[in-house]
Amino acid sequence: MNAVTLMIKSYFDENEWKYELEENEEEKIDTFQTGFNLKNESVNIFVRVFTDRDMYKIIGFSDSTKVPMSCINGGLWAVNKVNQNLIQGCFFLDTDDGSIGFFSGTHTDGLTFSEETFHSSFHVAVECLDNEVAQIIKNAVTYEPPLSQPAPTLVVTPRSSFLSRLLRPFRSRR
Repeated sequence: MNAVTLMIKSYFDENEWKYELEENEEEKIDTFQTGFNLKNESVNIFVRVFTDRDMYKIIGFSDSTKVPMSCINGGLWAVNKVNQNLIQGCFFLDTDDGSIGFFSGTHTDGLTFSEETFHSSFHVAVECLDNEVAQIIKNAVTYEPPLSQPAPTLVVTPRSSFLSRLLRPFRSRR
């Protein structure tokens, strides 16, 4: 078993979390799947360890809360608004069904990876899903697109404008 996979397995076991582990030796990907009923949300979390590329990804989804299909544009705006303030990871919106997810990836090159690094990344994903999904939904539902304004008209007066002076050399070549 890969050292990173073994460390994550040990971390889950120490915390007595239920999970499923699928080891795909052909694709060199180990996948953990777990779920939690949190204070505000019910979430599914996947941890994918890429054993040949020295990296893992944490991908989480809210199980119960989705952006209504009529509010997808507002949902995209709301997700981008939240992402502007994140230091680690990012939210995403599945525009096919309104699911809200969170993604974070980390290299495990040996210099930056430890159980503390994984704990921090995992904790950020879980906390972000629990604390931000309701705000994303609220912002999506209340989103009002900016009013359409006509493009400003450009008035060009012949021969006295900058454009006219700029084009003068080309006119003389005709």
